[in-house]
Amino acid sequence: MIIGADAAKLAGLQIDLLQKVRQGHVTLGQLEWFTGLSKEERNNLFLSSRSSLLEFVSTVVVPANTCKFVAREGLVCDVSVAAAVKIRYLSENFIEWFLGGRGKIEAPMTEQVLRYAKLRKPSFDGAIIAELGGEAKAETALREMFFLMKKQGHGQPGVLLNNAYANIFYVRDIAGALRTVRAYWYGGGWSVHAYSVGSPNRWDDGPPGVLSQFCPWLLCHCSGELILWQLDTLTLGLHDV
Repeated sequence: MIIGADAAKLAGLQIDLLQKVRQGHVTLGQLEWFTGLSKEERNNLFLSSRSSLLEFVSTVVVPANTCKFVAREGLVCDVSVAAAVKIRYLSENFIEWFLGGRGKIEAPMTEQVLRYAKLRKPSFDGAIIAELGGEAKAETALREMFFLMKKQGHGQPGVLLNNAYANIFYVRDIAGALRTVRAYWYGGGWSVHAYSVGSPNRWDDGPPGVLSQFCPWLLCHCSGELILWQLDTLTLGLHDV
């Protein structure tokens, strides 16, 4: 017995599956592959198949920490060999919204799981946020973005794209407003930009040569690949120009 399953519906699905196997529409190899997936893998596959805008890629764990995160201490322009995180540029908006005054300070956090996805087609922040389930589900912490940047502090391979394409996060600023934050590796360091989520600029699915939004855009385009981040406990989940 399967808890919560409708007996008639389950029987119908079993009959339909047998017919598909007999007709060659589903092979035994495909069936074995699917039943061999873990619950999480099946859930992620299901979520990706339902989204026309985002393609699920994978998840990454951000460990728990017991200290406050002080943005002004971590996000500093420094491309020296000794820098833990080489940062070559911070946009004016980012400095104003996240580093003004005492800067953003985030409380300690428990372990978090982020999931990330690729943008399948050009889109605006509003549509991306809606696809993720709203602002609460799309939001990530600044310290989570910095943790991932630090793991690739000198541009080494890792979860974040390091080929000048955009990694997009939706983060609350000092005033509590949700902003689009774009981080990308270029010219020997990370560049970090911040935008209004209501910006008329659109993100594309390519690199940053033409400004867009996943590789942001302001009516320009940044073609290439775009990665979105979001808390795994919420749904799938990131931008600039």
